[in-house]
Amino acid sequence: MSLARIIARASRFAYREEYDHFSVWKKLSFPNRPTEREVAIYQKFIAQDRRQDANLLILGATPELRDLTAFLGIKPVLVDISPRMLWGMLRLTKQLDATKEVWVKSDWLQAPLPENFFDIIIGDLSLRYSILLPNTV
Repeated sequence: MSLARIIARASRFAYREEYDHFSVWKKLSFPNRPTEREVAIYQKFIAQDRRQDANLLILGATPELRDLTAFLGIKPVLVDISPRMLWGMLRLTKQLDATKEVWVKSDWLQAPLPENFFDIIIGDLSLRYSILLPNTV
């Protein structure tokens, strides 16, 4: 057995909860994962202000949203309470270059982010929640 496989197995054992989430994520679909239609809505929304220098914030580590920003050539800031989720979800992305992301380890509500800085803020499944709570949009 190679050293890489031994390290991978040890990591899976040490961080079982995150690895379980990664393996489950691949099998999820609506309503627990953004659909292609929802990603298209995000893309249309972002295209209104499509600049490669746009300041875009992603709440969470959702692979589909990260791939979308990579496709659009935008360098996003991601906020997640677990850096392991940010790192682990990389394996589920299709075209992402992680060197073009900025990661912030924080609770979304406590994130040390500058005021009035972001042009666009998107998050995992937020479209669905805004549909359930129409007065919040």
